[in-house]
Amino acid sequence: MTKGMHIDWYIFDECVLRDMDMSERNLNGAHFIKVDARGTFFIKSQLQEADFSGADLRNTYFVEANLRKANFEGADLRGAIFTRADLHGARFEGCMTDEQTTWYDAEFGDCEEEKDEDEEEEEDAQERITDDIERIDFMDVYVFDEEEVQEFQEV
Repeated sequence: MTKGMHIDWYIFDECVLRDMDMSERNLNGAHFIKVDARGTFFIKSQLQEADFSGADLRNTYFVEANLRKANFEGADLRGAIFTRADLHGARFEGCMTDEQTTWYDAEFGDCEEEKDEDEEEEEDAQERITDDIERIDFMDVYVFDEEEVQEFQEV
């Protein structure tokens, strides 16, 4: 399995992504049209509005993935795992599933659900956390390697 990759581009149309680990990646709006992603891991990935139309996603893991408004039209989802995935507003027209396709605790429904008071208070609190904090410019930061740290400690 491939790990530790950095993704700069979000169009994977017709690519072979078999058995890759794309977990915990921000891939919102990515295009995976007609990809071969059999056995790929998208665990806890951000895939809002991603397009998987016509993709081969057999035995793919979308555990706890954010798939709001994702498009799975015509995709092969046999054996795919969507445990605790957020699938609000996702489209599944013409896709293939089987008895191994797992939807345990997956969330479906309309994306335009109203937020409850707790969510609104949490968002307000998050906004306040950053009030009056100066922006830090990391362009002039120097990063020491291990040898330089040891030399500095000896002085």
